[in-house]
Amino acid sequence: MDRDTATWQATKELATLQQAHADLAAYEAKLGRAAASEAPEPAEPPAPKKARRKPKE
Repeated sequence: MDRDTATWQATKELATLQQAHADLAAYEAKLGRAAASEAPEPAEPPAPKKARRKPKE
């Protein structure tokens, strides 16, 4: 009987995790669409990085 209970609990946990994963994916997709529609275009491209000095030897 314990084995059946453990199997049932594991199955229930797996179903819960799968639902949570689906909910999270939907939430992230919703955020991605919202962020894409609200994100302003950059005013100008970022400045190029300065070249590093060579260290003294």
